[in-house]
Amino acid sequence: MISNDLKAFMQNIKKDGEGYIYSDEYGNRIPMQKFDLIPSVVYQKCKEEEYKQLLFKGMIKADDKFNEIEDKTQVTKDTITGKEEDKNTIVDKTIKVKEMWLVSNKMRISKIFNNKQEALELYDEINKEIN
Repeated sequence: MISNDLKAFMQNIKKDGEGYIYSDEYGNRIPMQKFDLIPSVVYQKCKEEEYKQLLFKGMIKADDKFNEIEDKTQVTKDTITGKEEDKNTIVDKTIKVKEMWLVSNKMRISKIFNNKQEALELYDEINKEIN
């Protein structure tokens, strides 16, 4: 099984002529080009539902701590008032969101960080390895 954790994935990448090869102890061998490994960093504000999905998928752990901030989102007014006549009216609502930084490559292998500095360090490390 190929690791979905970007840090672990990159430990199995070796230069192979003009390209690269992923090689692990299970016998997986995947040739790839530099383009496939180029990372990106994306800042995200994660709502509670999205946070639960990330936990379920194993992309983050329950003991990972994320900074919570307030953010505005749009909801139908009936979710606040409970009145049927407000279901077609959109209003702003302040909610708590978790800040995250997603580092990923073109193969959708990723790692989520709870602080920008660690995310940028992995980004720089991967760029250094493939350049």
